[in-house]
Amino acid sequence: MACATILACFGIKAAFDSHSLAEPPIPHSYSLHSWVGILTISMALAQWCLGLVTFLWPGLASHLRSFFLPIHIFFGLSIFILASTTALLGITEKAFFKLQGEYKVQIAIEFRFMNDFVII
Repeated sequence: MACATILACFGIKAAFDSHSLAEPPIPHSYSLHSWVGILTISMALAQWCLGLVTFLWPGLASHLRSFFLPIHIFFGLSIFILASTTALLGITEKAFFKLQGEYKVQIAIEFRFMNDFVII
């Protein structure tokens, strides 16, 4: 989880740099994909920090650990679903940017693959 969170933070940095260096610059955080991604990373960082404190703190009472375990599991599953949703939104967004109105004329095989992948 820590490795995935660190890599996702590098990915967000790369996306912001890519938007800033584009000609003309692309606005940041304008799509649902970017907002769901930021929410996912925020939740993953909070989950990681709170899990570290809750489950590795030497003097924390065991009844508190047993109270937080279902919450930890629920948020872990939520983060996984949000990460999957973010990836699928990104694939769909990239397909729309690449098509730019051509979807009415002809559907290329790669766009059909992207749509089928997102549906599955």
